[in-house]
Amino acid sequence: MTNEEILELAIRKAVRNGWVWLEFDKKQTLKIWNIAGCRSAIRRGDYYFVIFSHDFAKAFWGEEIDFHSNKPQWKLAMGQLVLAEDRLKFLEMFL
Repeated sequence: MTNEEILELAIRKAVRNGWVWLEFDKKQTLKIWNIAGCRSAIRRGDYYFVIFSHDFAKAFWGEEIDFHSNKPQWKLAMGQLVLAEDRLKFLEMFL
């Protein structure tokens, strides 16, 4: 899968779970973050502020509590995302 496809699918997953871009609705968010929008964001490096936003992470990974750490899933995943060598490939594991 290309980086653009990974980002688009990750955004689609987050939108399905309630995330929206800024003040837009779900439909507008998906229109903005289509494959061309993802390609442009990757080229500019603008996607980092999306994948590292708490609202995106909560929608993408969920807010369920991890039994072992007693922390929400999204917080655990964000910690791993920060350390990942290839952040988009890390997201791909959860699609």
